Amino acid sequence: MRAPSAHPSFSSPSPRSTAARLKTVGTAVAAVAVALLALAVGPRTPHIDGHTSGDADLAAQVRSRISDDAGLEAVHVSVISPEEVRHAGIGSADGVVPDENTRYDLASVTKTFTGQLMADSIARGEIAENDTAASHIPQLAGTPAGEVTLLELATHHSGLPNFLNSAYLVGAIAGSNSADESTESADSFLKEVSRAKLDGRGSFSYSNTGVQLLGLVLARAAGAESWEDLVASRLLEPVGMDSTVFTTVDDDPIVPEGAIRGRLGNGHGTQPGVGGPVGLISGQSTWTTGADLTRYAQAVLDGSAPGGREALKPRAGGERAPGVGGDDGVGYLWRSGRVDGREIYNHEGSMPWGTTYVALDPASGRAVVVLANTFVSGVEDLGLALLTGSGRTLGPSPNAYIYLGPSAAILPAL
Repeated sequence: MRAPSAHPSFSSPSPRSTAARLKTVGTAVAAVAVALLALAVGPRTPHIDGHTSGDADLAAQVRSRISDDAGLEAVHVSVISPEEVRHAGIGSADGVVPDENTRYDLASVTKTFTGQLMADSIARGEIAENDTAASHIPQLAGTPAGEVTLLELATHHSGLPNFLNSAYLVGAIAGSNSADESTESADSFLKEVSRAKLDGRGSFSYSNTGVQLLGLVLARAAGAESWEDLVASRLLEPVGMDSTVFTTVDDDPIVPEGAIRGRLGNGHGTQPGVGGPVGLISGQSTWTTGADLTRYAQAVLDGSAPGGREALKPRAGGERAPGVGGDDGVGYLWRSGRVDGREIYNHEGSMPWGTTYVALDPASGRAVVVLANTFVSGVEDLGLALLTGSGRTLGPSPNAYIYLGPSAAILPAL
């Protein structure tokens, strides 16, 4: 954990909460019911106030594209071009107006880190696309998970389930820490994934489990102690991402200094759920800033990041991302498609307490970063508008949602 910033911190619950240990369906349903009741009786949809920071013109441009009932509260955007970098904060949370040094939970945009590491590992001769998981993790030999290739893992074509269990999701909904044995250690995760069945192998199906397995393979192939050590030494340090940190249930506090408080869709402040070291690989608890993500985007665009631009290249069919047209594809965990006539590479992230989006336009040398402290749909439209200059806007948020488990059930928050 780095030195604290000027932003206020907020307290964390005890590292090993009761909710993290929920194992039965009945208990899980009860936890969800409590969470939904809490949502129903509290504040309503968050709103952007009049506070801004940074580039006043950019802040005004962003504010003009956000509906009053879009469900946003505190947003930071970074617009990168070959000529300049512009940062702007819009709104506030608990008296904090975000700036480029405010930490947000990056969520699934973290997966692109593993994409870059994969391209770098291939360049180093440590792995090959068609290697199987078992060729680097022998304990998976003879299991369905051991047979999948690294390319299948990197393109979400492995057939592995999105989640191995719902313990983390219940913890997230309840606003508690969410460690369970699948994320506390690599060994326990591998025992569980060795029992997993493949469903739909060869076709796109988003899988956090697959990304976690890929991250472990890369760490083993590099001789690293963990994925966290690997990404720190090979990506964060070379790129200069000094404010990007990871937290697990073993850290106190689990939310680092300088982080902005997240809000549920109805305005309730919430304590982010976190897990163990394997959960970090899929973006369970990555804390970063607009300034760090600007450095990251610039390094990928100019090819100086580990893995260069190789991770961006589409290698399989993907899933059509919101706002993206053309031939959708997926490279090493980066998604791609055509937007307003341009080939855009992007990834979004979302948790009940925040939404993130990073998009790159290599042809123009432009990129955009959007960080928000609430979970809203359509934040891609805001990012793509800033990236391409289109007239897209972020309209009313139709609902706040709670995602419930591997069955992909979605519940509207009251």
